Amino acid sequence: MKTIKLIFLLLILFVSNVNFAQFGTLDTSFGRGGIVITSFNGFDAVVQSLLFQPDKKIIAGGSVTKSGTTQFSLARYNSDGNLDETFGNLGQVITEYPELMVMTSMALQSDGKIIEAGNLYNSSVSISRFVLVRYDSNGILDTSFGIDGRVITNISDKLDRIASILIQNDGKIIASGATSDEATYSDFAMVRYNSDGTLDTSFGNNGVVVTSIKSWDYANAITTQNDNELIIAGATSKDFDLTLGFDYNFSVAKFDKYGVLDPTFGDAGFLIFGSPDANEKALSVKVLSDGKIVLAGENHSSKYAFMLAQLLPNGNLDASFGNNGVVLNGLSNEFIESVAMQIDGKFLITEYNGTGGCCSANIKLIRFLEDGNFDPTFGIDGIVTTDFLNENNQANSIVIQDDGKIVIGGISGNQIHSDYGLARFNSELVLSTPVNQVVNNTFLAYPNPVNQSMNLDFNLKESQKLDVDLFNINGVKVANLLNNKEFPLGYTSQKITLPETLSKGVYFLSISNGTFLSNVKIVK
Repeated sequence: MKTIKLIFLLLILFVSNVNFAQFGTLDTSFGRGGIVITSFNGFDAVVQSLLFQPDKKIIAGGSVTKSGTTQFSLARYNSDGNLDETFGNLGQVITEYPELMVMTSMALQSDGKIIEAGNLYNSSVSISRFVLVRYDSNGILDTSFGIDGRVITNISDKLDRIASILIQNDGKIIASGATSDEATYSDFAMVRYNSDGTLDTSFGNNGVVVTSIKSWDYANAITTQNDNELIIAGATSKDFDLTLGFDYNFSVAKFDKYGVLDPTFGDAGFLIFGSPDANEKALSVKVLSDGKIVLAGENHSSKYAFMLAQLLPNGNLDASFGNNGVVLNGLSNEFIESVAMQIDGKFLITEYNGTGGCCSANIKLIRFLEDGNFDPTFGIDGIVTTDFLNENNQANSIVIQDDGKIVIGGISGNQIHSDYGLARFNSELVLSTPVNQVVNNTFLAYPNPVNQSMNLDFNLKESQKLDVDLFNINGVKVANLLNNKEFPLGYTSQKITLPETLSKGVYFLSISNGTFLSNVKIVK
């Protein structure tokens, strides 16, 4: 058997039954005791989205209300929480346009350019539009993108609203949300753009896909499956009553690369499920390495609960998970505002009590295990209560660093003013899959760091067909590297080539035979 040089060994994390220190304490190396408050020259400001650059700097995107008009805003921080003064104007950016624009989502292109997405409003006639704004890596408005750095898309005659965006492996940009002509109905909406902001005419109807399932549909999250297929998740109405309003449940739909519903998925391309006596919405969607789909969001009847669902690759509920595919936990009187899935399968959510307005005195950061139960290693029985050093607080975004530390961003303010608020918490990522390893085999990937290709060495105890998928640090599937490839019993050294557009950072190879799973950490 070939001797494998351990100098090339990447971290292989097959850990079980380990007692960890309590995670969830504020990271005092970040800002002031773990908290960062950023004022935009006295204007009201709110963080809506966070992301990490390959150099570990943190970008916070959101909105600033200046002279009665809301505009997109950005701030970039060094790893210690101090503003990066090489970015924009001493670390901050406010984008000046005449119309009101509210930011909802953000993404980083492979060349380091930043795209903020949201909604452009004409309040006098109650019209909103999809809007994208692009900046270079230093926060300077990229005027080569659209018109003066901005792309506006009109889908309907009234209300078009972006909830999330993603960048495909080929660099194309997809925005998802909803469109409607009147208040009593809404449809799923997706728009795909080329990397320069022009509409991708190969997608849907001149770049636009509108899908009506029932009277009211809204997409909150989007992800890719098998590189080219798209999955959106959100909420769909059960019915509409002019007096009582909408009732809604979890919904998910799958499309091919051209924006056509996949008729083999769920019920003719989509699935609606949930409790008959509750309102429910999916806030996050992830595709696992075995093709199963995980949805996370909110259930509301008399109180609020974290709702987790797992689907089979064909869009049917996975009866082996929870109660016929669904888990409810964390019953409280507080709104769930944001959801994130770690690479190890754990979920993080933020809650706040919004009965008095947008915000509350405290924020709850809660971590659940992959089966939907509270994570006892995090905070107190899975719950951390915190704030942004002010009386009004709300967390709108969660991101996980490559070392497992957790950053949240949102609002820090009082009754008359709000600033950017960020906090970072101690934690670590542990990939604990002892019962889900591929027949207990060890996988070695080298060299480390990797440039464009690497070797994946392993010794199988029996012949198997393996899938190898690439995930980023936030648990988002980046690419399928091997698809159902058969390997013989014994030693194999398989060359793996990474996508050419892959940016520098920490990733995980997820190796599966359809039943069992192993994970390998790699650095590019």
